[in-house]
Amino acid sequence: MENTIRQLRERLETLNAEIRELVKERDERNTKVSEFSKEAKENKALRDEINERVKEDVELRKEALEKIRSLNKDIEALKTEREDLYAAMEKSKMKPRNPTALREEIEKMEWKLVTSVLSLKKENQLVDLIEQNTKVLELSEKVDKIRKHMKAIYEEKSELKEKLTELNERIKEVRGESEKYHQRMLYAYQRANEIKKEADSYHNQFVERKEERDKVFKDYRELIDRKEKMMSTLREEKIRKKVEAIRERDELLRSRAKKILEEFRKGKKLNTEEFRILQEGGLL
Repeated sequence: MENTIRQLRERLETLNAEIRELVKERDERNTKVSEFSKEAKENKALRDEINERVKEDVELRKEALEKIRSLNKDIEALKTEREDLYAAMEKSKMKPRNPTALREEIEKMEWKLVTSVLSLKKENQLVDLIEQNTKVLELSEKVDKIRKHMKAIYEEKSELKEKLTELNERIKEVRGESEKYHQRMLYAYQRANEIKKEADSYHNQFVERKEERDKVFKDYRELIDRKEKMMSTLREEKIRKKVEAIRERDELLRSRAKKILEEFRKGKKLNTEEFRILQEGGLL
């Protein structure tokens, strides 16, 4: 039994040492898991903050693209209108002219018509020419108005394209920064998961060792209890035997004392030993 108890105690010591080491390894990894999880959350927060900022630029880019699309439709409509004017002028054998110069010519002809003495034929010719140029002026002004409108649209488109370039560069730059934090977040989560698996493995080993230790400890305690019970039984048996021996000795002593007392009453002289026996036997 002692050998078994010693072996169990040694096994308990070994298991406790292994458990302490497993707990240490598990706790160290759980600490690392917490650190990587914290790092992942911090990088996620930074990424999300950047993405919120980029949303504004993306919305501005969307608005700019929609505006360009709308302006392109306006340009196409103006081109169609201009082509219709060109077709009407060509049909009437007219060519578009500079409205300012043509207006000055018309004003000169009108002044000439008012101030000059002309023959009826020349006057009618001048009136016809004024009417013809007035029609050309009307159409030319429409063409010029379309040209100016188209120029303004092209200028607006150019500004929008510059803005788009700026927005695209800014979005690209910010998304690159966002991607950097995103990759850091993914790496941190990956490391946290990997280390968590290691921590779980150590924890599972800890549970197995603890279950084994509890079983060994139970067996150890049962043996200790059995040993203590046996020792208690042995002590009780030893005491019982001792008491029995004392009782037997006392009975023998009383028996001898009675015999000596009878002999003493008959006149026998007692020696020192016999006198002691009578005293211990309680007969004196």
